[in-house]
Amino acid sequence: MRRHWIMIALAGAMAVGAYAQQAQEITFYSNEGYSGARFTVTGPRTILDLPFTPRSAMLQGGGSWELCPQRSYDGGCWTITQSERSFRYPQVRSIRPASTGGTYDNWREIARLDVRDRADRDTAYVRTNDLFREVKVCAERNTVRIRRAEVQLGNGYWQRMFVPLALTPGNCSDAIDLMGNARRIRAVRFEYESWTAGIARGTVTVKALPYVERQPR
Repeated sequence: MRRHWIMIALAGAMAVGAYAQQAQEITFYSNEGYSGARFTVTGPRTILDLPFTPRSAMLQGGGSWELCPQRSYDGGCWTITQSERSFRYPQVRSIRPASTGGTYDNWREIARLDVRDRADRDTAYVRTNDLFREVKVCAERNTVRIRRAEVQLGNGYWQRMFVPLALTPGNCSDAIDLMGNARRIRAVRFEYESWTAGIARGTVTVKALPYVERQPR
């Protein structure tokens, strides 16, 4: 087993930008694929009472939205940065525009591993005290077959990352929410192999989305 030590400096100011103007809006739909009954929100709502359980959501006017399962932006919130044809957050009780300054779109590479032609196991250790809310796995140079992927959180728990069996070069998995919303990452580990022997080895990168605590206005 190879072990990779990743030293990353995630420093610098992470300023929270101004809230989007009224042109920014999000529309929830009762069915997947932006169909059925709709409900549009154009600004922050400390109390949101949707008349249905949302199954898809369309963003307009740019920017991102912070969605919370409890009133007054409480309960461990999520941020969506693009329209979602199949909505994964069944309960939304409060909502507000997120920063438009790029904070929530700033994916950071926290690990890079070269993949051999044969089946292999690798662990990459991440040294940073920064908090993250989501991760995704990407492939470079060659298609990579991933048998198992896990991320170790700050409390030592290994969370399973469900990613496609095969990742082609230049593509990434869907974003994976970290349990607990805001988490430190200690390590990632994989069981994988390059798809095609004799061609350039594949490379797996892990990217994480920083968590930014937002103060109630």
